[in-house]
This record gives sequence, C-alpha cells and structure tokens, in this order.
Amino acid sequence: MKYKATNFGFGGNAGVLFEIDSRTRVGVTYRSQVDQSFSDTPSFGQVGPGLEAVLQRAGVIGHSLTIDMTIPQEVMVSAYRDLTDDLAVMANFNWQNWSQFGEVGIQLSSAPPRSLTVDANFSDTYQGAVGAQYRLGKPTLLSVGFAYDSSAVSEANRSPLLPVDQQFRLGVGVQYDVTADYRLGFAYEWASLGSAAIDSTRGPLSGTLQGDYQTNTLNVFSLMVSHRF
Repeated sequence: MKYKATNFGFGGNAGVLFEIDSRTRVGVTYRSQVDQSFSDTPSFGQVGPGLEAVLQRAGVIGHSLTIDMTIPQEVMVSAYRDLTDDLAVMANFNWQNWSQFGEVGIQLSSAPPRSLTVDANFSDTYQGAVGAQYRLGKPTLLSVGFAYDSSAVSEANRSPLLPVDQQFRLGVGVQYDVTADYRLGFAYEWASLGSAAIDSTRGPLSGTLQGDYQTNTLNVFSLMVSHRF
C-alpha cells in the first residue's frame, strides 16, 4: 500500500519572563498544539485476488483515507541565576502532551463512511535539565548542560513505527565575541535515546514482536553566528 499526503498546521508560542532581582530570572513558555490532517487515496500493488476482494468489500480500495493527529502542546518553566560575574547556573522543567499525539483519528470515505480513533497508548512526557555557563575572559563563554526526558510509551505499547524511549542528553558549547556586534558559537550534544525495547502482543494474526535498539544514540554538532542590532 502506498499513501502520500502533505499538510500545513498552525500554532503559536507565548512566554513571560520575570526578573526577580539583578541576578535572577524566571520564565514560563507555552507552545500550542498543532492539528494535522492528511488525506490521500491509497494505491495497492502485488495484492492477490483474495486480499483484493476483502479490501474491496471493506471499501478501502478506491476511497480516500484521512488521518488526523495532533503535535503535542508544551509548557516549560525555566530559571537563571548569576552566582558571580563569571558563573551562572540554570534549570528548566518541561511537560509535553504526548498522550494526545497517540490518539490518531482515521476516516474512510466509503459508503457509508467509516471512522475510528486509534489509541497508541502514549503517555505525557516530562523533562528536567540543569546547566551552567562560565565566562572565560571577556570574549569567551563556556556552556555545559544535562537533561533527562521520560519515555512517551511503555515496552508493551512501543512500535517500530516510532520507537521512542527515555532520553539522557549532555551538551557542551563555546561562544566567542568576535566584535561588539558579532558572536560565533559552536556546540556539541550527545544523547542516549534508550534501547527502546519492544515486547508487544497484537493478537493472534500479528503475534508478538520482541526486540530492542542497542546503539540508539544521537550526536549533534551546531555552529551559530549572531549579530546584535
């Protein structure tokens, strides 16, 4: 089966920053959910006559299939504190509504139309992160941070379609003020994405799928150039 669709979704971000004193700031940010709706008429190839007859009776062949899903909304609370003129520490706590992302709406334009909601049994996720910045002389700023994200899905409900797991992230970076207006930055992040173990039983026809991803890691290199106006 081949299914191809493109869609545009719209959302927004909002935030507020409180300056507790000259050395302390606390912020709250919100990112709205983004509703997505994809629609296409699936095409089939190399389907035997028996399966083709079943799909024909079910109204799958020759009718459009619409899939609705929601990109998660998010809330993050952050804090920043200057301990000295050269050293600052920061932390944040994050919540993402992945349980809503796991609820996928499916509509088939058969006669009569058919629809259902498939629940992938996702859970909301939580992230905690801490970091520090140290100014090594006037033009150079060093950064380091650590973050943990909880898993959005359990081993029994995990699918190879989206094998996400708990995540540990470690990042380091350096920023250099070339002039009073221009700044260069480089950062590296290493993430352990978990083994994403799967032990899912999907009924007598599909059976049980078991396995894991032993080298599920991520390396990210970033280069930044900024200009102050």
